[in-house]
Amino acid sequence: MKVKPTSSKSTVYNKKTYYFCSESCKQKFVAKPTNYVKNK
Repeated sequence: MKVKPTSSKSTVYNKKTYYFCSESCKQKFVAKPTNYVKNK
């Protein structure tokens, strides 16, 4: 899903900003970011 960077629903994890379509999606990410971000 593409989300516009102008979205107010964003958070920073490991010095990278992530944008979300809804507050509930953001909260799920904040609770367990390792479920959503692959380690490089």
